[in-house]
Amino acid sequence: MEWPRQVEVESVRARWVYAQWSFSPLAGWPPPRPRDDELKLPDRLANSAEVAAALGILASRPEYWEAQAQVVGYCSETAGDPAPQWLNMAGLGRAEFEQTSEGAGISEFLSRSALVVPRPALIGAAQTISLTFRPETLDGVGYFVGLLAGPDWEECMDRCRNEPDPMACFIRCSAGN
Repeated sequence: MEWPRQVEVESVRARWVYAQWSFSPLAGWPPPRPRDDELKLPDRLANSAEVAAALGILASRPEYWEAQAQVVGYCSETAGDPAPQWLNMAGLGRAEFEQTSEGAGISEFLSRSALVVPRPALIGAAQTISLTFRPETLDGVGYFVGLLAGPDWEECMDRCRNEPDPMACFIRCSAGN
């Protein structure tokens, strides 16, 4: 996947409270849209209704948001796709989680991360999310959260809030268009 920049895990974490409010039914989320509406990402399409639902669920629990932060941080560093990393994280046991061998993928990345939730909670979150959403939805929401962690997220969210397609507007705005 083409990432616009490397995203630090801490940047994603810092947006959790904002995400809790923005992607809540109390804030009118998700925006109304047809079920077959496609969200155009730089190198793929994702179902925008599914991405919107995933954002609401990910923002609802700290362990879900932490898992998303780790996936986005890892994928933006390696130019990988989020969906396989959710599955990899979901399958980690204690031994693999603590593995520190070079080139071990997300398990190596997690072993050097300072997690803000217990390891079993992170793995449980990955198991739940990876079984709940299709791979293209996980890729789409990962890319969207990566943009959300960027420097102009607040300005773009404010600019796009009342647009007919706020998610597509946000992606265009974050890319500088």
